[in-house]
Amino acid sequence: MIVCDSCHAEMEVTRNGGGEDFELELLGILTVCPACGEEFDVTEDLLAASPTVTGPDGEPSVSVVTCPHCRARIELEFEEEEGENPPDLRS
Repeated sequence: MIVCDSCHAEMEVTRNGGGEDFELELLGILTVCPACGEEFDVTEDLLAASPTVTGPDGEPSVSVVTCPHCRARIELEFEEEEGENPPDLRS
């Protein structure tokens, strides 16, 4: 497992066959609750269980997650930058 210095995302490294190719699987993104200041992991399971808020264009724009510490509801917006994987996380 590796952790990104910029976004604190946890990723698992998997090698493909005998070559030098590898894949990164996003395991979670560490974020800080704006209400209580505690850090917690935003995982795919957490996002899958969370509702999304639809923007004015009809596209889902943010996910609403609950802080495991203080139970505050937090809107998370993901922005994908060209050529970058995984997406950046804004809270």
